[in-house]
Amino acid sequence: MTTADQRQFRRVGCEIPSRLKKVDEAGPNDLKTQILDISEGGVRFRFSRPISSADRFYISLEISHKTTIEANVQLVWTHRVPRSGEYEAGASFIYLSPQDKQLIHDFVTGKL
Repeated sequence: MTTADQRQFRRVGCEIPSRLKKVDEAGPNDLKTQILDISEGGVRFRFSRPISSADRFYISLEISHKTTIEANVQLVWTHRVPRSGEYEAGASFIYLSPQDKQLIHDFVTGKL
């Protein structure tokens, strides 16, 4: 069984600019990120500096036509990308509003 077979939700590749911020951190300390793939369960993204997988974050992304989704996420894994100096992480959604869940569903199924 492949990893894709084990996934609960369908995942699609994308290139969506996003911002990440620690839940318990005040001030303008957003980290610019790039969403590489998305599902109804979470996201995989790339970023420029190491972050702790023990932290919870807010992520903000513009999914379509100036529609922004904001969600709480928990990092599941993180690693450095060889030869690039960048990092990648996988995060699961902790909370999404019903409207944002529907937007992601529509995006993943090609309805947006």
